[in-house]
Amino acid sequence: MLNFVQADLQKVGIKVIPTPLDFNTLITNLRQDFQYDAMLLGLQSGVPPDPGMGQNVYRSSGLTHYWNIKQPKPETPEEAEIDRLISQNVTTVDMAERHRTYDRLQTIMNDQCWFVWLPTQIQKMPVRDKFGNLHPVVIPHRLLWNIEEVFVRSGSPA
Repeated sequence: MLNFVQADLQKVGIKVIPTPLDFNTLITNLRQDFQYDAMLLGLQSGVPPDPGMGQNVYRSSGLTHYWNIKQPKPETPEEAEIDRLISQNVTTVDMAERHRTYDRLQTIMNDQCWFVWLPTQIQKMPVRDKFGNLHPVVIPHRLLWNIEEVFVRSGSPA
């Protein structure tokens, strides 16, 4: 995996010297002594996937806000905007507004390049048309994350 990442990043001009660490050292480097230039980590969403589950990453005061950890307040206008957007996102039930605020948050994250996104697999999930209210997502549990809302259409064969 590290060689794959190293080779891929080298193609876009980023030199990487992989240094595997045990988890406790990694967390100490991240949160206390800051002895790193960059880290390869996997941040996952909760189940069900929801932007509100990532507040510790997005908020400037979050302990998992790795590009500028332990801030008492946002240090850039972009971080202040993300704080505002995540607050809006988690305080409304209007799905259109939640999509709008999360789309804007992701645009800022990508524009600022605080993360280097690694490729993900393209997966196809075959499902019979007798099921309704399926909304596949790219993270596990791709089809079952909203299972309490999935239904079998009436008149469909079992």
